[in-house]
Amino acid sequence: WNAINVAMAHKVFGQHLKLPPLVHHEDGAPEFLAEEKGFKRKLLRRIALSSAHTLVVGAPSIGEFAQKHWGVSAARIANIEPGIELTRFRPSAKPDALPGLVKRSAEHWIGAHLTPLTVTDAEKLVQSLQDLPRDWHLVLSTDETPTEAIRTLADTLEVSHRVHVLDRLADEAKAMALFDIYVDLGSPFEASPRTKQAMAAGTPVVRKGSADLTGVLDDLIEDKAGRAALAKRNRETALAQFDKAASARALGSLYQAAIAG
Repeated sequence: WNAINVAMAHKVFGQHLKLPPLVHHEDGAPEFLAEEKGFKRKLLRRIALSSAHTLVVGAPSIGEFAQKHWGVSAARIANIEPGIELTRFRPSAKPDALPGLVKRSAEHWIGAHLTPLTVTDAEKLVQSLQDLPRDWHLVLSTDETPTEAIRTLADTLEVSHRVHVLDRLADEAKAMALFDIYVDLGSPFEASPRTKQAMAAGTPVVRKGSADLTGVLDDLIEDKAGRAALAKRNRETALAQFDKAASARALGSLYQAAIAG
């Protein structure tokens, strides 16, 4: 959205000034739906992007939204997600890979990332610990998000010894495989690098959106073979779709095609 004025200028002056083709990128955001629901914003998008050579989207759901609300045809949409350095991620990690925290052999960890927009969902995860086996812990990483509410809730529910809040995740490539389950609390309209990292590390990923997240977690906890199968599929998907070099090649090919006309 921050570049929409450039796209509008290209629409208005592009033909007169013989400007080169426009490739517009939309990576999305956690609050994407709330920001894009207004008629005025949709209209501006529709006009500005009508002459774009290609709209590059960072998540398939953005492309679907663009077709429905911005009038961008499927032929002009390229789903090229930001990639990660897959070679750095392995399905194993040392017990002390996280700063200030050591995973004991009898413990199982549920990982998630805490942001100002995911606090409510993170609180639901804390509450779910009451109904999950005692050897399962919750490990939350943060990006400078206030954690007082989470810590207070854990104390109130008497599960504080099973809730670990980290100011940073250290080197994700060394730590992601510590999680036995990773919960994606983000929006489907954003490309979450941590979810891709968890998948690349061979971790079963559960996405929020289920009305009964606790039930989903409980079923997966009880199904060790199911977790292993999901982890395998996640890693295969990551290796096939999330390679940073492949994303760069796809963008390079797209730009070359646009330049060639």
